[in-house]
Amino acid sequence: MSSRLRVVSFNIRHGASAVNRLDLSRTLEVIRGTEADVVALQEVDRRFGERSGYEDQPGRLAEGLSMDALYAPAITLPAPSGRAEPREYGVALLSKLPLEPLELPVQDRRSDGTPAPDAPVPDDPIHSAPAPDAESVTASAAFPGRIPLPSARGVEGKDPEPRVALAARVDLAGRGGGEATVITTHLDAFTAQHRAAQAAHLATALAPLRGPAVLLGDMNTRAAAPAET
Repeated sequence: MSSRLRVVSFNIRHGASAVNRLDLSRTLEVIRGTEADVVALQEVDRRFGERSGYEDQPGRLAEGLSMDALYAPAITLPAPSGRAEPREYGVALLSKLPLEPLELPVQDRRSDGTPAPDAPVPDDPIHSAPAPDAESVTASAAFPGRIPLPSARGVEGKDPEPRVALAARVDLAGRGGGEATVITTHLDAFTAQHRAAQAAHLATALAPLRGPAVLLGDMNTRAAAPAET
């Protein structure tokens, strides 16, 4: 039995096509065509809004591909009128092999070192959400494996979009034994300062890991950018 693990990272843009038309079925088929064992997804909606039909996208993809799934929201908004569950937008992991969230002792901080717990943010948050207020805290424990990343106010006049990572163990018993850690994330799109702070925070959070690990995601940067590497 092969001990190789095929991994893929895919920013699905909430299932939008190249012409900005919702087509999650196409997204599903693209993922299927990769024949990946583990898929790291970014910009994944979960009942987020009309743009994605209020659909549970990680749930649909997992069911359609017969894969395990874990999800971690970067943004959580209150349920709209007539709906019971909150709107969420974040990252996900899909796996053909057993997947378990990884627990890490992480304290979220802004890049200036001040505490910045999770918080819901106002409507229309994408690319304009304010940093969370220290007084507002959501139940991060509801999403094991979720690692909130730091942000800072006022860099280049932009308020950053909240960012997270999601870490999990993949059981390789069917591939020769052992396990591997996989992480998906989506770093800040606008400033190197934010990305550098987020990358440093993530490196510290993952430092205790032992054994094989792979970090996947949309880093919003060049592969050789010194601030992030």
